Amino acid sequence: MCNPRLSKWYILFIILLYSNFLSSQFFKTISPDIWLKPSGIVNAKKLDSRSTIGNYETLNLLDSIVTQSFMSLSERTRGTLFLVVDLDTIIEKENTLLRVGPINVLPHKVIAYGAKMQYENLETDARILRVSYQGKRNFLNQAGVLFHPKLKLAEVLYFSEILSETQSRIVETYLALKYSINITANDDDQLRNYITAEEDRVWSISQDVVYDQEVLCLGRIDSLSWYQTKTYSDDSERILLSLDSTDELGEMPSVSIENNSMVLFIKRNESFHEQGCSGNQKNHPWKIKFFNWYSSAKIVNFKVEGESIVDSKPYLIDGVDSIPVGVNEEANGIWLNIPIPDSADSKTYYLTWLDTTEGCKLNCIATVTSCLDSIENQVVIEIDEEDLPADVLLIGVNQGEVVNQRLSSHMMILEGLQADQYHLIVKKGKHVLLDRALMVEECRQTFAGRKMSDSITGYLESYQRAQSIVGDSLNKSSPYWSMQTTEDLNPSIDAFPNPTRGGKKVTFGFNQLDLVSFKVEIIDGAGGLLERFEHSVTRENRVLKFSFPADGVYMVRFVSPDFFEIKTIVIN
Repeated sequence: MCNPRLSKWYILFIILLYSNFLSSQFFKTISPDIWLKPSGIVNAKKLDSRSTIGNYETLNLLDSIVTQSFMSLSERTRGTLFLVVDLDTIIEKENTLLRVGPINVLPHKVIAYGAKMQYENLETDARILRVSYQGKRNFLNQAGVLFHPKLKLAEVLYFSEILSETQSRIVETYLALKYSINITANDDDQLRNYITAEEDRVWSISQDVVYDQEVLCLGRIDSLSWYQTKTYSDDSERILLSLDSTDELGEMPSVSIENNSMVLFIKRNESFHEQGCSGNQKNHPWKIKFFNWYSSAKIVNFKVEGESIVDSKPYLIDGVDSIPVGVNEEANGIWLNIPIPDSADSKTYYLTWLDTTEGCKLNCIATVTSCLDSIENQVVIEIDEEDLPADVLLIGVNQGEVVNQRLSSHMMILEGLQADQYHLIVKKGKHVLLDRALMVEECRQTFAGRKMSDSITGYLESYQRAQSIVGDSLNKSSPYWSMQTTEDLNPSIDAFPNPTRGGKKVTFGFNQLDLVSFKVEIIDGAGGLLERFEHSVTRENRVLKFSFPADGVYMVRFVSPDFFEIKTIVIN
C-alpha cells in the first residue's frame, strides 16, 4: 500500500494480484458504478485460450459500450478499480497496456495520479489488479483511453468509494473463483483468506494453508448472475474442471445447481508433495470442499495437463469412506471422472492417488480411537526413531489448525479431540512420512478441563519417565520380563519379541495393572479391525499371548476405564 501526501491531493494506491468469492448478498452495502463483464454464453466453435480467461470470453475492447464506459471512468478522480487482465504475449516493460485518464497500467507497475506501485511482471498468466485512488481533476491534463492490442480484459468493476480491505477482499474473492486466479499469496496472513459478504471464509489460512497452489470453483450465485459449471486455469498447470461434460472450452454445461451452491478444488502446496517409499502409501494432491451443495450433477470431470494418472488408482476419501474415481482417456486428454457423493452438502473430501509401489515400509503410523467407553477421542502417532525429529500438523476442517509442533519422541498421543474431520501430516523436512484424512466422532460424555497442549505435554513426560524406569529395571531377555515390578514402575504394557517372525506368538506383559479388564483390538496396517475381545489381568496371570496371521505391521489397542495403550507389532 502506498499513501504519499502531496501538496493538494493524496493518493491511496493498492495493487493486489489475487481475488475472492461472494455470497447471495454479495454487494450488500456497496455497489459498482461501472461493471463490465462477459455474458457467460459463448460460442464453443470460436473460443480458445487466446481469447478467454477462465471459461469466459474476454471483452471486445472495440465495442462502443466498453469504450464509452472507459471514457466515463477516465473522468473519475476517486474510487476503487478492479481489473481482470491477461496478455496474449510477453511485451516490453515500458509499454502501456491500459491508460484510463491519469491511470497508466504497465506490465510491471501502475502509475495513478503520479504515484507508482510495482509488482511482478505481467506475462501470460491472468491477474487481478486493484487500484484505489483519489486525485485532482485534470491532473497533468491527461484524458482519454488507450488499449494495447495484446491486452485481454475479462471484467472491470469500478466503485466510487475507497473500499476497505474487507470490502475489497470480497470483490477479489468473487473474481478469483470466477476466473480461477489464485490469490492465496500475501505476506499478511489475514489478507490471504477468501471471504464472502458475511465474512465467511471459503479458503482459510488456518484450515487450508497446506492447499494454496490452485483454487478453482464451480457453482451458482444469482445476485451476481454467476452460473459456472466449467472453469479453466490457464497457467502452467492448465487445469480444466467441468460438471457432467468433458468438452473443451466453450458453453457452460447445462446442469441444475441450487442458488449459493459451490464446490472448490484446491491444490496442495508443492512443499508437501515429496514422498518416498518409506512414506505413507496415500497422497492427497487435491482437497475438494463443498458448500451448501445441491445439484443434479453426478460427476465432476477433472483434467490436469501433465498429471500422471494413467496407472494410478484415484479415490475420493473423507476419513471414513473411499470412493473409486474413474479414469477416462479421450481424444482431448485423460480425465478423472469424480463422483459427487450424495451426502456432499458441506463436506470436505480429498482426491487421493494410491501408490502401487510394493515392498514399502511404513515408518509412521496413526491410529484413531473414537470414544471407546470412557476414553476420549485420541490420535496415536508412532514413528521410527530414524525419522526423528519430525513435524506434526493436524488441521480440523471446522476448527482450523489444532496441532503444529515438533515430535522428538517416537510416539505422540493427541487427546481430547473435538468431533471433526481432520487432516494429519507428519513430515521430516520436505519428506512426507504420513498423510491421512481422519474422522472423529462426538463422544457420549465430556472431559472437562483438558486442553490439547496439556494432554500432549503430560503424555510425553509420563512416557519418557516410564521408558527410563523400564529400561533400567527390567531384564528384556526373558519372555516374562514384564512380570518384574518395582515400587516406582508406572502402569504399562510391553510386548516381546517385537519384531518377530510370522507364526511365532507375541507375549504382552502387564505392569502394575492387576485386576484390570481390557477391551483388546487388533488392527492391521491399513486400519482394518481384525479382532476384538476382552482380557482380564490377574495376579496369577499377567501376560497375554497372541499369534498374528501374516507378515505386516499391526496395532494392538488395550482399553480400560482408567488406562489406555497402543502397541505396534512388526511381523516379518
